[in-house]
Order: sequence, then C-alpha cells, then structure tokens
Amino acid sequence: MAPILDPAFCEWGSSQFLIISTNVFADYIYYSHVLPAVAALVLGFFVWLRSPRSKLNITFFAVAVFFGVWSFFDLILWATEKTPYTMFFWSVQIYFDLLIYAGMLYFFYLFVDQKDVSLTKKILMALPFVPLLFFAHTEYNLIGFDYSNCDREALEGPLWQYVYLVEVGYVIWMALVGMERIRRVR
Repeated sequence: MAPILDPAFCEWGSSQFLIISTNVFADYIYYSHVLPAVAALVLGFFVWLRSPRSKLNITFFAVAVFFGVWSFFDLILWATEKTPYTMFFWSVQIYFDLLIYAGMLYFFYLFVDQKDVSLTKKILMALPFVPLLFFAHTEYNLIGFDYSNCDREALEGPLWQYVYLVEVGYVIWMALVGMERIRRVR
C-alpha cells in the first residue's frame, strides 16, 4: 500500500461528501465545475425529454452526463486529501475525458447530416477506446502519486498523452467535416 502523506504536514483538510473541502483553494473551482455540470445536465435532460427516442437528443443527453460525471470526478480530485481516492478517480476519469469528445463527434455528425453515421464511422470513432480497455488499469494510465509536494497529483502515464492526441484528432475531424459540409452548401 502506498504511503499516505500526513495531512497536517500539507495542511490538507478533510473532505466531506467527497467534494466539500478547504483543499479547494478558491471558490471559483466550485463555480467552474458545479454550475456548468448542473447546467449541462439540466439542458441535456430537457432536450432528451422533448424527444426521448431521437438519437440526436439521446446523444446530447449522454454527452451532458459524461461531462457531469467528469466534472464531479475532477472536483473530487481538487477536494480530497486521500491519495487512494485521487488515484482511483484520476484513473477512471480517462474514460469520461474521451467519451465527451467521442460523443461530441457523434453528436456533430447527427446534427449536421440529420441522419445516423455509417457503421464504419462508428467503428472509427470507437476504435481509440481499445487501448483504454487494455491499459487503463496499468502504469500506462497512472505512473504513481507525486509525494514530492502537497499538490495531491497523480503522475499521468503515456496513455493520457495518447488520449489527448485522440481528442485533438476528434476536434480536427469535426472541423474537417464542418468545412466540407459548408463547402458542399455553397
């Protein structure tokens, strides 16, 4: 078991309900996480309620849920003094990070084309998740915990750089599709 830093040494407060803590050094962290997450979830819920069988609305709601979970996990990382919690939530957050981008790419296609995407495109969108399934539970996700300071940070492994590159790829993919669709309209 990894050693746990003495909270008194680092002046860490105990977290309550996983997210309420004096470790969150500025109140704007709560505003930057809770308000956008709640707004996204409420908006996503109402969009889904409007047409619960619409793939577009279901996808929008799913992305809102992914974002809400990601925000909650990130807030836990800011608030917790417990290194096992930090390691767990940081390691799981990698899935939601990528789900948000993949979901937005799928939503983008549904919105722009007003129809579902081909099976080939769905496979291409889902393919980047394969390395996560094999390596997210290994040191390729998180190398360890940084005990050299009191910042309560996990040390990200190469799998995180891979995810960041895939996310950039999803954004470029959306931009290229958007430009192609605009050109097609002209």
